[in-house]
Amino acid sequence: AFSGYPPLLRETVEGLLHYPYGCNEQVSAQIGAVGVVYAGAKRSLFEGEGEEKMSRAYEIIQTGLGQLRARNPGAVRLWPLWPRGNPEVGATVMIARNLLPLIEMQEAFPLAGDILAGIREGLLRAGIQEASLIPLDRRFYQGIPPETVEEAAFAYLHHPDSEVKESCLDYLRETAQVQGEKACWKNTRAWAGPLEATCCAAQALYRAEDPLREKAFRYIAGHLQGRTLFSTRDTVELIKLLGLIAAASPKNGRPLVIVDGREAVLDRTLSGQRLEVKEGQVIARVEREEMRDLQAMRSSVPLRVEIDPPSPRLGEKVR
Repeated sequence: AFSGYPPLLRETVEGLLHYPYGCNEQVSAQIGAVGVVYAGAKRSLFEGEGEEKMSRAYEIIQTGLGQLRARNPGAVRLWPLWPRGNPEVGATVMIARNLLPLIEMQEAFPLAGDILAGIREGLLRAGIQEASLIPLDRRFYQGIPPETVEEAAFAYLHHPDSEVKESCLDYLRETAQVQGEKACWKNTRAWAGPLEATCCAAQALYRAEDPLREKAFRYIAGHLQGRTLFSTRDTVELIKLLGLIAAASPKNGRPLVIVDGREAVLDRTLSGQRLEVKEGQVIARVEREEMRDLQAMRSSVPLRVEIDPPSPRLGEKVR
């Protein structure tokens, strides 16, 4: 399958919108991802369908924000992962990170501004240091040397001090694990592990135009599962990366190709066809489909259940 960056961005966002469950983190991830599309449509990233994309994105964002507010009415400062759950600092940080693409669109989405304002107050009161939240308030990061990949990446992207930026970029270069034409980062506390961390690192590397950026992208692209990665966390960071690359690429990342002897702009994904790249970059993916009978009986699957306490009394709760 061949595509440019805008079609891949569009498909990845569509895939994220079909994620199941719908906890607060996932809803906020969907809102932020669609926010990237909304911003791209305003910059004419989707030629010929900008108005349609903006209209649909606006509707999805407003619906999602309304859903979050209905679940958590009032000036909520710390959020639970699930509705009616206990407020958690970790869940609140993830929700804030997801909603940050809307921080420059508060005029269009004032409810996003209200939610982020409450979160900012709650996390500052809790004394949280989190480089990804620098756009929300610079007090979230004091410029200390980074300890993780994502911290270095976000500090590079958002911190105003050039010395801090250079220090963070050096950290990313030093901690990269390069294997042939791919590179990943494993020194991370990211919820989705090295894949999420590599998506974060790649954002900084593309902004810095560092040679490692293409090796990072090859590692990420090799883990695509259809239209998304493995979780909302790594997928939403991939979406931010695709939006950044497309915006910085010539012609908004739409390559000029020759298909069936005709010159055309690659504005959608093509499968099963040969093409010649005349101008720009094309993303090539090898996709495989497997058929498996999940209903077939298998006796080779081990199953073991352990309870604590091991000898409970009648009526006693166990785990």
